[in-house]
Amino acid sequence: TSNTTSVEFEHNAGDLSITKSADAASVLHGGTITYTLKVSYDSLDGARAGSLTVTDPGCDDEPVAVIDDNGTPGDDSDDFVVGDPDADGFLDDGETWTFTCSFVTGTHADDEDAVSNTAFANGTDSDGDELDEATSNTTSVEFEHDAGDLSITKSADADGDDLFDEANGDD
Repeated sequence: TSNTTSVEFEHNAGDLSITKSADAASVLHGGTITYTLKVSYDSLDGARAGSLTVTDPGCDDEPVAVIDDNGTPGDDSDDFVVGDPDADGFLDDGETWTFTCSFVTGTHADDEDAVSNTAFANGTDSDGDELDEATSNTTSVEFEHDAGDLSITKSADADGDDLFDEANGDD
């Protein structure tokens, strides 16, 4: 007779990483900045990450995954997240998923020269354990300061009646 033995595998936790870029180096007040966030996973044993969430407190809405329609517009059944070519919904070792979000800048404040912020990625390893949160590089988009136009118009009240006098002297 033989004994049956089972051994549980423990997967390497791996490392999430996130990079952030902006679609412009500068923006006018009231303009829109679109950010691209790329999330990767590196695991020594080839394990994959699940339950992926990406947040960016500098965006107006939560980042959304960029979707590839696999060449079949109108057929959602074969769509996948850009960077997830096997469409398994897991961030596999070596894959890089792409997300986007945007921010509409506000009106001018004297102390503002740029919009700067970072993004974050979270997930779980193959054992369901939380991975260390990944923090992106800080992205900074400078404000363009529009000099504007200043003009002065001078007129005279030639006859003293408190009414604007036209060029020919009539009110």
